[in-house]
Amino acid sequence: QAAVSLSAHIKAKAGSTLNERKLVQQVFAPEPPKTGQVRLHLPGDASDENWQSRQQGLHLLAQGAFAGIRNIAVHDESVWSEHQALEHLAVLSVIARWADDTELVVP
Repeated sequence: QAAVSLSAHIKAKAGSTLNERKLVQQVFAPEPPKTGQVRLHLPGDASDENWQSRQQGLHLLAQGAFAGIRNIAVHDESVWSEHQALEHLAVLSVIARWADDTELVVP
């Protein structure tokens, strides 16, 4: 449920029709948006190496979370321990905090 809520939050902020992994693949991509797309970029100078590292980190971490946490939770019958569940929530929380820091970029 946390991943579903995070996806809805990012979707609303970006004004996108995409969901979950496809959503974060597009909106957190570090390159400028193409016509018909939007981006959610962290503030700063996109030519700066530190900015590029942070944006790429958000982009990849979000994709990994939706692939490795959200999809597994839906398609695998395994029961997570409390510790595992808290670790997964921590990852989603970092993504949520970084997503809140982003700004909408339109072509």
